[in-house]
Amino acid sequence: MVAIRQLAYSLVTVAAAMLLGVGVARADTAPEALWSFAGQGHDGTSACISHSTALAASRFDEMIDRTARAFVVRPSFLRAVVACESNFNEQAESPAGARGLAQVMPQTARLLGVEPALLWDPEINLYSAAKYIRYLVDRYGNDVDKVLIAYNAGPAYVEADRPLPGETILYLERVKSAYRHFLTYTIRGQPRF
Repeated sequence: MVAIRQLAYSLVTVAAAMLLGVGVARADTAPEALWSFAGQGHDGTSACISHSTALAASRFDEMIDRTARAFVVRPSFLRAVVACESNFNEQAESPAGARGLAQVMPQTARLLGVEPALLWDPEINLYSAAKYIRYLVDRYGNDVDKVLIAYNAGPAYVEADRPLPGETILYLERVKSAYRHFLTYTIRGQPRF
């Protein structure tokens, strides 16, 4: 009976992903709380992109495009990070203290010269995220996996060749899936990364 339920769930997940045009993240092995944000956002079993995500994202389209281009980061990449970090909820806060749309940690904000209390402002949060992504891209030479590992788990996981937490493995799959989705809607002339 359990195997039949799992098979049915897998078929529904694949069908939904095909309908929405996204890749299927293997999130069904992750704890449910992994992608929940203050009771909102993702439930841990769905991809980062859905119809409601696209509607939520549209409020921030211009802001994301402008901020990403200022730091020569693909807007579709920044959009994918935000989708998977907060589901476009500017009030999201993680148990570890990450804040806002792109879930920027207060200590990261300080390193970037941003007052952590300002991370609740969507523009400042996106500015901080794009600036940090640019720093990581420069540091890891356009390696998307390394950039995402460092953004999610910290640079120590990239540089010390430590085993990745399960959350980070899932994060890589989900952000890259979202990135592919948003790339299908790109405008020519985006930055290389």
